[in-house]
Amino acid sequence: MVEQFLDARSLSDKLDILRMMREDVSMKDLSICAASLDIIPEAEREEELYDRIRDVLETKKRYELERR
Repeated sequence: MVEQFLDARSLSDKLDILRMMREDVSMKDLSICAASLDIIPEAEREEELYDRIRDVLETKKRYELERR
C-alpha cells in the first residue's frame, strides 16, 4: 500500500489510499509516507502520525483547489 501512496499522482488519491491503510498500517509505513510529504515524524503513536499526514494532505488539497 505504501508504494501506491508514493506513486499516487493527486492529493485526493493519496488521501484515499491513506484511508484504506488506516486499519493495518505500521509506524514504519507512516514514517515513509510522512517523509514523502516533508513531514518530520515527531509523533509517538501511529494514530497521531496518521492524523498529521491526513491534515497536511487535506490542507494542501484545499490550497491547490483555490489556486485553480
